[in-house]
Amino acid sequence: MSLEKKTAEDQSRYCPNCHYPLAKFGEHCSNCGQKFTDGRVPIWIFLHDLFEAIFNVDSKIFQTIFSLFRPGKLTNDYFKGRQKRYATPLRLFLILAVLHFAALSLIIAEDDINVFDSGDTNEEKDAYYDLFLADFDTIKADVYPLFQNQKSVIAAIDTLEVRLDELTQDSTTAGYLEYQGQFNFEGQSIEMAKVDVYTKTPRELVDMYGVEGFWHRLQVQQVIRIKKDGSSFSSFVLGKLIWMVALMMPALAFTLKILYIRRKKYFVEHLVFSFHYHAFAFLIFTMIFLAIKGFDMIGQEMSEDEIAPCIGVGMLVVMIYNFIAMRRVYNQGFFKTFIKYNVLNFSYIFIFTLFLVLTLAVSILIF
Repeated sequence: MSLEKKTAEDQSRYCPNCHYPLAKFGEHCSNCGQKFTDGRVPIWIFLHDLFEAIFNVDSKIFQTIFSLFRPGKLTNDYFKGRQKRYATPLRLFLILAVLHFAALSLIIAEDDINVFDSGDTNEEKDAYYDLFLADFDTIKADVYPLFQNQKSVIAAIDTLEVRLDELTQDSTTAGYLEYQGQFNFEGQSIEMAKVDVYTKTPRELVDMYGVEGFWHRLQVQQVIRIKKDGSSFSSFVLGKLIWMVALMMPALAFTLKILYIRRKKYFVEHLVFSFHYHAFAFLIFTMIFLAIKGFDMIGQEMSEDEIAPCIGVGMLVVMIYNFIAMRRVYNQGFFKTFIKYNVLNFSYIFIFTLFLVLTLAVSILIF
């Protein structure tokens, strides 16, 4: 053996990731676990790692999903110290929440839902009809002198103008909430010409119609933006719902803390339970939404009468799951759990409504 080769073999190796000394045998760092390489990755190694990361059924996320179907198991295991084998509660919650709202957007995208639709889908068309009628008046003034002695032509032009005028309504309504004191708000409406709404900017409109006050002007401008592009606003709100649900979790955990105050559990324990419960709910409804979309893709579109029972079954499964999980995690009898379960559901309705209203209000202001 040459001196040069022997010297190279005797040299100490260090992990390129954490610089920990590597043993002379083995391929992985004993400190951080990274495989020792010279930094160059052949294509077959890259594809092998990619395939293993995606399809490895023994990975944490798959094991977590399987355990999620057993009510209360993930929460109990988490606080028994068996945390390494599962995905963290927050990560699981966020992954399934993203999948849930993505699946939801798939089934409502084609319907182009506009939650602030006034029912009149022709407002923008009406506005441009008004512009057309203004031009029509100008053209009529030029045409009349050419047919002064032909009453039938004049009558036909007048009839056409009347018929065109019947196709449109001249005004639309925008408004704002005005604070009257003692938590009392009163709605104020403003009649605006449709042609103005669709041909001028919101700032120009509040100046034109004399809206005073910063908050009043802001509300009117946002209402006009939503009126002109309601479907985009619906998509905007849908994108914010995931954060709404995430912010609900501490409120629900606080409710559980009050309900089980004698159990002396930490707040985090209730928070983890809320994450796991909602992760299961997201998973169930994601499966339902994807099934609905799947039937649509193969040409067997489900009607509303068929979709409603599917949603109902999903809600029933989630509610039963929550009851069983509460019994297993908090270890109380059927009757006590049933009472607290109902209190939690009523609290959930209140918290959900409150956060939904706040989300809509904030979305309106920042859209």
